[in-house]
Amino acid sequence: MSQVKNQVAPAQDRKLGDEWADWSGETEEQKGEIEESKSTFLKYASVGTALIVTGLIFIWYMIIPRLEQFAPVLTIIIGIGVVVFAILIFLMLGSVAITALTEKGYLLSCIKENFFFSYLVPVAVRLGKRFGVSRDRMGNSLIKVSNIIVHAKSKSRPKYGKVDPNRLLVLLPRCLSKENRKTIIEIVEKNKLISFTVAGGSAARLKIKEMKPQAIIAVACERDLVIGLQDVAPKIPVLAIPNKRPEGPCKNTYINIEVLETSIKDYLQSV
Repeated sequence: MSQVKNQVAPAQDRKLGDEWADWSGETEEQKGEIEESKSTFLKYASVGTALIVTGLIFIWYMIIPRLEQFAPVLTIIIGIGVVVFAILIFLMLGSVAITALTEKGYLLSCIKENFFFSYLVPVAVRLGKRFGVSRDRMGNSLIKVSNIIVHAKSKSRPKYGKVDPNRLLVLLPRCLSKENRKTIIEIVEKNKLISFTVAGGSAARLKIKEMKPQAIIAVACERDLVIGLQDVAPKIPVLAIPNKRPEGPCKNTYINIEVLETSIKDYLQSV
């Protein structure tokens, strides 16, 4: 029998989610129907990485005269360090890009979750913001990339292997429409999963700590999902499903049910 808990977990009451505290009340871009290409995240992550590496090389070049005065061997040592760092970071970036573009796990061993969420995500978000790419568009794009990586890993690594239904946690937001929530709960019960409705990121983290799931399917807006992925995904596989917000955030949102069903199959049928 499924363990469906559709009560709202305790959390500080807010009219909007924490990540929407600065929302002006205006209609969202594309009326909440955001479908950003995965190439958006890959492009800004790549450009940002290239800029960082170029900056390091420039700094090394500028301090060469001082290093040679102090200890000539330091010029070579630091230069080698910069080159090795550049090779490693571009190798991991290339692995992410190839996996995302081909949706095949050719270079999965080179992809480290901490690198993806602690380095690539902040770099892409900050650079994208400077060029007018909103948090929601960038979040939608990087979530697509993250989901592809999780899906690929579920086929090749024990940590991401077949999941026990009793250890697959489905996290839902309070803002889903009644019709959409009812359909989701029916699917959860049919597959004998565990489901909880949480009020926001803090409540979700508490529930994850309590349940200790093997894998997670998280439904929320891009803003909450990105924050949650950075906190949880390096430790637990997470498939994220951004909601649609035709009436703005936190009101009658919904998801494509087929996406949820596919996510469940990805976990339960992985080998």
